[in-house]
Amino acid sequence: MDRCEFLEHIDELNIDSSAFLLNGPSNERYCLGECGNKWEVFYAERGNKNLRVEFDSESDALKHLLNKLRSDPTCIKS
Repeated sequence: MDRCEFLEHIDELNIDSSAFLLNGPSNERYCLGECGNKWEVFYAERGNKNLRVEFDSESDALKHLLNKLRSDPTCIKS
């Protein structure tokens, strides 16, 4: 999955775009970041990287992020 496909799924699933950030940490949202030659997905809160998971590819990280957003009811637009 690339970023364009990810964003298409976000629209289809009616996920609020303020629930995530694809370019590093930002408080109170899910984040995708590059960490050396790896990718990480985490929930940023009060400067902490909670629920952090590391991946070898951006594609795998985006799939994981999409699943996190899909399963969190607070991320769906009302």
